[in-house]
Amino acid sequence: MEPKVTVIILNWNGKHFLKTCFDALFKSTCRNFDVLLLDNGSEDGSVEFMKKNFKKFIGNKKLRIIASPKNLGFAGGNNEAYKHVTSKSKYVVLLNNDTKVDAEWLNETVKIAEMDDLCAGVGAIDNNILYYKHQWNTYNLVGDPISFMQNNRKKQTIDTTMISGCSFLFKKYLVDKPFDDDYFAYSEDMYLSWLLRLRGYNLKYATKAYFDHFTHSIKKRSKKINSFLVYHGTKNRIMNLFIFYQITNLIKIFPLIVLRELIINIVQPARIVSSLKAYWWLFINLGKISKKRKHIQAKRKVSDALLIREQSYKLYEELNADFKMGILSKEILTLVNFLILVYCKLLNIRTRELYQKK
Repeated sequence: MEPKVTVIILNWNGKHFLKTCFDALFKSTCRNFDVLLLDNGSEDGSVEFMKKNFKKFIGNKKLRIIASPKNLGFAGGNNEAYKHVTSKSKYVVLLNNDTKVDAEWLNETVKIAEMDDLCAGVGAIDNNILYYKHQWNTYNLVGDPISFMQNNRKKQTIDTTMISGCSFLFKKYLVDKPFDDDYFAYSEDMYLSWLLRLRGYNLKYATKAYFDHFTHSIKKRSKKINSFLVYHGTKNRIMNLFIFYQITNLIKIFPLIVLRELIINIVQPARIVSSLKAYWWLFINLGKISKKRKHIQAKRKVSDALLIREQSYKLYEELNADFKMGILSKEILTLVNFLILVYCKLLNIRTRELYQKK
């Protein structure tokens, strides 16, 4: 018998995405699943639209709708929806509303999770990102995505350091609450991924599970600095580093965190105000962050060394399209990478490049 899966989808004024998303989802070849839609206080008639257009699935309890009176954010919304997942569900999937999944998407992700008891989470392949054409992502020491080349065509799974929250399947019994409510939005998927890895579990991408993530390409093309994204993204990414690294490694990596922030704000000066707000939040909440760190570290089963060897020392990589060089030349950033490499060698920080060469 297929294991039961609950798919959680958040929505905030995304009525224009819902028909495409749910039409595709209910065409899934996987049969033993239900869907929880958490509406984050939408004002565009999303809930009414769903009740009218998906009445059949509400009637047979394939779809449940929870309407929040206010926007709880990505972290808070998923946490609220998670409270309503029944004990019958072995797996939970977090899925963005601006997606269109393939018919085999859910079957393929569940199949990979069922193959390995130590596999805690499985991601899927976004058709808008060419991971399956030899390009893959890891994370650098300061929490930014770094791309590298790897032949993935013949592999059923790819080990990873982090799964994107736009399609993230995990084993329910391993997770009391998916996210920290203080994150609101951005880097919360890194939080959950790191938590599972720190406890000794593996994360994988299913190379035959595909979906389209429509707004991803729009964000990539946009040149406008989103102050909301910068504030929460900076705050949450740095908080992850503070709470997850062992203290000795945090001390070693702290200069790289400072260097990264200096460079990104020089390259994109429009970020400075939002970045400063994020730094101030981190400073005035050091006590709260310390408590979070104590809670997280108590769950640790493996050392940082096992996780760092999957990360990259590089601050900048040519394949990483997110990074805009601005006034800094490629040669300067290449030099920065070289200096960081020397720094990592001197302090015995063995990233994926150094680990694989030994």
